Amino acid sequence: MMPRLSFELVPRRGARRGPRLLLAAVLLVAAGEGFVYLSLQQELAGLRQRLAAAERPRAAAPRAPSPDDTRARALQASLQQARGVVESLALPWAPLLDALEASGDLQVALLALEPDAHKRLLGIRGEARSYPALLAYLARLEQVPVLAGVHLTRHEVRQDDPQRPLVFTIAARWRVEP
Repeated sequence: MMPRLSFELVPRRGARRGPRLLLAAVLLVAAGEGFVYLSLQQELAGLRQRLAAAERPRAAAPRAPSPDDTRARALQASLQQARGVVESLALPWAPLLDALEASGDLQVALLALEPDAHKRLLGIRGEARSYPALLAYLARLEQVPVLAGVHLTRHEVRQDDPQRPLVFTIAARWRVEP
């Protein structure tokens, strides 16, 4: 009879310890990874809370005007300006200009008319050859029916001109009959 052959390459004592050590190592690594996972989850939750808190004031802050809002405001401003122009053009300019032309003479030269149609005010800038010529022009303007409250607001002699004209500014209210 033949003896029984044994095919165990690893003795039984060592075989029992190896799998237990391997299992313990795997459990330690899994526990470590689990701990890292939990700490990352807590950090992520904290970051999400900070992000939500940072976005809340932005939502409460006034939003920037959209291009449509900007266009609407620009259109509204253009409409108001157009209304002002139409109102200015609808005023009776001819009687005012005729009265200013009729009250003028060769001693006084008008340099600029500065009408404020909305407030019904008129500024007149000009030059007079002398102070008496300016006072005579002022008296004639006071007689014009479309003007009221005519008064001299500024006058000075131009020293740089050899003829030394008197530069003046006159203010008046413009009467517009409806």
